[in-house]
Amino acid sequence: MATSKELRPYQARIVENVGQSNAILKMPTGSGKTIVAAELIRRSLESYPSYRILFLVPTCELVSQQSNVIRNWVSTAVVAGFTGGMADPEVSDFHVLVATPAAYLSLKVRKEYPWGWYRLVVFDEVHHVLKEHPYRTIALALKDHCCSEKNAPVQILGLSASLTYQIADEAIQKTLERLCYELDIVKMESPTPQELKDGGLEVWYVALRVLVTTWEEDEQVVLQWLQMNDALTESTYDSDDLLELIANLRQRASNQYIYFKWNRLKHHLEEKKRRFGDHVRCIVFVQQRITSYVLAKMINDHHFALGLCAGFVSSRGSKITPSIKVSKSMVAESIQKFRDGQLNVLVATSVVEEGIDIPEANVVILYDSMKDSVELCQRFGRARAHQSSIVILDERNDRPVVLLESVRNIQDTLVNEFDPVTIGINVAEERLRQKGREQGGYRSVLCHEKCVKTPILALNEYKVKTKAYLTEQWSNCDCHFRCNMEYKSILRTLNATGEGATKQGAKILCADNLLRELKRVTAGMAQSGLN
Repeated sequence: MATSKELRPYQARIVENVGQSNAILKMPTGSGKTIVAAELIRRSLESYPSYRILFLVPTCELVSQQSNVIRNWVSTAVVAGFTGGMADPEVSDFHVLVATPAAYLSLKVRKEYPWGWYRLVVFDEVHHVLKEHPYRTIALALKDHCCSEKNAPVQILGLSASLTYQIADEAIQKTLERLCYELDIVKMESPTPQELKDGGLEVWYVALRVLVTTWEEDEQVVLQWLQMNDALTESTYDSDDLLELIANLRQRASNQYIYFKWNRLKHHLEEKKRRFGDHVRCIVFVQQRITSYVLAKMINDHHFALGLCAGFVSSRGSKITPSIKVSKSMVAESIQKFRDGQLNVLVATSVVEEGIDIPEANVVILYDSMKDSVELCQRFGRARAHQSSIVILDERNDRPVVLLESVRNIQDTLVNEFDPVTIGINVAEERLRQKGREQGGYRSVLCHEKCVKTPILALNEYKVKTKAYLTEQWSNCDCHFRCNMEYKSILRTLNATGEGATKQGAKILCADNLLRELKRVTAGMAQSGLN
């Protein structure tokens, strides 16, 4: 079994500081936050052998990857992976369950999986708790469980390279307060820049060449896509207006100055190929799936000139066009070929940002602009090899790289100065904010007499608008299905029941009853808010 002696010094320090406390680890991509989590899992299993560990990851691809990391680190543990479509795991079959949150929530509906079974729950990419995401549903369920004094405590561990999508200083502070409140966080840990440097990581110490240009968004990609599919030929069209439009596009496409961004990309690829030779491993980040496809094809069309071979990856199961679909096996194959060196350029959307392990990247090119510090941390963190380079071809006017780096620095400062006493959420202010949410939810969802939505859709919309916690439980009663729902916010807890010959009928009736109760108790509050 691996031991703490194999941890880097800063990893060992963080493990000791966290102990059995609820904590968030803000660690840059490539610094080994999964290893820190695996060591905490090992210690938890040794101290509490009768309990289980739940390790949540946001994507199916990460289930296998993180399972292998834990399995290799904790050699005595039985690690099971679970995604949608797999057979339900039995609690006796594993020590650690690695699962996507949606699959786990579905499992809890079908089977009794009480939180009392778990000693530790890990949220990989914990910033998703802040969104309307299955992570948030699980986080609120855990909080509800831990609030009861009769329940044994469950340790919560959050992992991320960046903790919020916000940009403004006050908004960053508020979102971190909410994150800590909803997960009952008492510690936040992060390695210092000196610790990272001493640990041999180059991630924050490479010479970054930041080259910024502006361009008309997507025009080059559209023209390149039309050309490679022979869509600018006249023979297949008989409309005079369409022929005139195509002629204008064909003339514009023939202007090589239009493709200055592609030419800049090609220039940097040539320069990196000269610099790194056959060892070059480049990730080109783009926003659109179609862009990943077009750029990879153009790089391969210039293979003999560039000496490079490219592949593309985007979200599995997605369609680039109606006839071009990206399968899970295609994504896995491209990433494996990149690892093996058969591909030395990977054009990728955000699918490889969160946790996919590609250690060989020594060049990162940001073809499109970044929208927040989460993308900055994850994309910059991909350039981990010795003497790596990062090239930026685009940035947003309202969110330049300098601003995103300052946001990252603000988060680092908040983590380093974290004090659970001072950062705790103001209950009075939160009750006031929740009152505003429920007033708005009443006006937009509950007070419409002729609502065209089904009760289930209306209830889910109200839950989203009020950021509340909604649960459902099932039982059988005299050959009927019984659905029990609970709505819970900082202001109130309401329950409703519905019975029916089918589960769908019981759920609709239960949702309708709960909507009526919500309308009754919030009507007065909402009306007072209008005056």
